[in-house]
Amino acid sequence: MEKILCQYAIVRFMPTIETEEFINVGIVLLATQHHFFGFKLTNKRYGRITHFFHKEARDAYLFAKENILEKELIRIQKLLDKYQLENHSKKEYSDFARTIFNELIRPRETAIRFSEQKVLLSNNVENTLEDLFASYVNRYFVSKPIAKRISEK
Repeated sequence: MEKILCQYAIVRFMPTIETEEFINVGIVLLATQHHFFGFKLTNKRYGRITHFFHKEARDAYLFAKENILEKELIRIQKLLDKYQLENHSKKEYSDFARTIFNELIRPRETAIRFSEQKVLLSNNVENTLEDLFASYVNRYFVSKPIAKRISEK
């Protein structure tokens, strides 16, 4: 099975820029050879945001997610789909998609930020998006015994 090159970034919420504290709230993933741009954002209305930040920060995240971030990511998805349907070459599509992706994740002074770009090889981009979300956002890699040992040290 052919491996698919994927670029991804972690979506982070940083309500107070001065403290630089953040929480991972999503994943964006681009696989140009499969014409795939996907994203997954936390849909929990409270979750870890409530435990980590104050109520106003949670409300700010929900507002930004629902009114700005989701709409922008859907717009990018549609833009890339349209570009592909216009019969551009694979190289043209790849260059265009990478430019859009890099512009999306570039550093900004906002509460919604992105990690540096990361790269991996995948067999299935949809499953990879789910796995990355499970790891970085839901933190499924952290088991209670490991967390307990770390805190005891």
